[in-house]
Amino acid sequence: MPPTKKKPKDYGGEPFWLDDSDLSTAVSMGLLRPEAPVQHSDPSQDDYDIAYDRRDNVGSEYHGTQKAIQTRCNAFARASGFQLKVESYSSKRNGVGNAKYVCKKLNGQQFFYKEANAEEIVCPFSINVSGIEGFWKVTRVNFAHNHIKNVGFSSRPVAEGTIPRPAKDKRNATQSIAELTRLAESEMLPLYEGKTEKITGAAISDFFVSKGFTLP
Repeated sequence: MPPTKKKPKDYGGEPFWLDDSDLSTAVSMGLLRPEAPVQHSDPSQDDYDIAYDRRDNVGSEYHGTQKAIQTRCNAFARASGFQLKVESYSSKRNGVGNAKYVCKKLNGQQFFYKEANAEEIVCPFSINVSGIEGFWKVTRVNFAHNHIKNVGFSSRPVAEGTIPRPAKDKRNATQSIAELTRLAESEMLPLYEGKTEKITGAAISDFFVSKGFTLP
């Protein structure tokens, strides 16, 4: 019996979107090296919006455990206006393993492609990590999204369906992300001597909440 072919993922029929503030947030949190290659000039290429360096660490830090790097990735997602879920994970006793985190589909999420099947469409954003002897690294990130982010950042409710989110909410969401990035770089990092490996996901959440932000 021939092996069953895996059904390709449905990303919809609209161009993907890269939020430049996501890149600066990833850099400030050690998940992306400032010089790491991210191709976002040619949408027709397969590597559009992807950070990859031949399985080298595209981040500026290493993490001791899978849990530690997952916590950092989750904190990045919250600061960038979306949530992650674990798509795959494998490990061995000697600490060797890998995992993939993808953008979680939330209630009220508005996809750019209005004809999409709500049950099948998914977001292309993903983070691949791997660990060898306790040193976990980020090997690949697809920074692209195909939907409006920041569900939960706005006080205006987002209804199910295909009604576009009001322009005012989009503008407020963008301003919120810019403010989060500014606060993280100017106020939080100095508290930890610029060393992001000392910052926990809980500390990041508590910091932003103390500044009046509501994280999803």
